[in-house]
Amino acid sequence: MSQTAYGLQQTPLPGVPEGNLGMMDVLSFVNTDSTWNMPFGVGVKRNGTDEQGAAMPGASSDEFLGVTMLDHTHDPGPNGTLVQSGTVGTSPGPGVTNGASIGLMRRGRIWVLVETDVAVAAGGAAYCRYSQNGAGKLQLGAFRADGDSSHAAAVNGRFLTAAKTVPSTSGGPGNLGQSAGSGQSAVSVALLEIDQAEVL
Repeated sequence: MSQTAYGLQQTPLPGVPEGNLGMMDVLSFVNTDSTWNMPFGVGVKRNGTDEQGAAMPGASSDEFLGVTMLDHTHDPGPNGTLVQSGTVGTSPGPGVTNGASIGLMRRGRIWVLVETDVAVAAGGAAYCRYSQNGAGKLQLGAFRADGDSSHAAAVNGRFLTAAKTVPSTSGGPGNLGQSAGSGQSAVSVALLEIDQAEVL
């Protein structure tokens, strides 16, 4: 008899889809944010009325587009489209640079960067940060378990796991620095099930 169900077993890297893909909706957008690079595993908004432009969230009224997906095709070289250095939450930070394309998961299951000052739990509602609010709460687009006094907005999604700590620059396939940057030793992630039909 063949196996028909699979658990949540793959390495939890920011921006990596969960192995049990089901019905997944992914579209390609361009980072048109003039201030921030886009790390993998964060939520992003539509940049104004740009049909293909995405940017980091900045207001509760932003149109939430989806979650940035890990993509090993970006060049991390000095003239490349991926910055691997820097610190999460400090502009411009690590991630895909302005003008580069990036895949956004709009529906499905994906590992995301999370904040842990409020415990993330399986089955819990998810909120996406649109405004910085002190230490540990600086990365725009990071997910958390509450609205953080009007600094994060609810998205149409639920966490499927509690938060897990992963090293930011080593371990797992590829280089986690592609997602998290070398400015910190570790980041927290959780598995999010999302359906993007929601406004930030």
